[in-house]
Amino acid sequence: MSTDRQNSPWFVKRGLLTAAVLVVGGIALAYLAGTSFARAQLTALKLIPEPERYTELYFNHTASLPTAGTSVTFSFSIHNVTGQTKVYPYEIMLIGPTGNDEVLESGATSTTAGQIADIPVTVHVPLGTANSQIAVELPQQAQSIDFWLGKTQ
Repeated sequence: MSTDRQNSPWFVKRGLLTAAVLVVGGIALAYLAGTSFARAQLTALKLIPEPERYTELYFNHTASLPTAGTSVTFSFSIHNVTGQTKVYPYEIMLIGPTGNDEVLESGATSTTAGQIADIPVTVHVPLGTANSQIAVELPQQAQSIDFWLGKTQ
């Protein structure tokens, strides 16, 4: 008297055992991946995606940027997406038509992770600066933005 189990091929029994081992192994790996050591190793191997870390620099109200005048008023923003508190030194530059640079103002602002710093600026530019640019530079990030004086945008 034989049962179905005794008549089943050996590879079916072995396949069930293999499947059980794979399931248990998968659960163990999932558990280990959650531990700090395993996570650190996977991160070091760049197998776990990391959030992008960057700084945004932009003008506020671009439609109303000045195009002329000896007193120029505008504002710009620095958005800190680096994941940490950061101090951003900045320079407001006048770039003349021949390429000569003049620092009109400099300063620094501190932002926490995710914060946007809005910085209002009023600078006095010398006469005869037609066809010049006003540039905002973040020297440590090698970023800059600019607009023209004496030309329409």
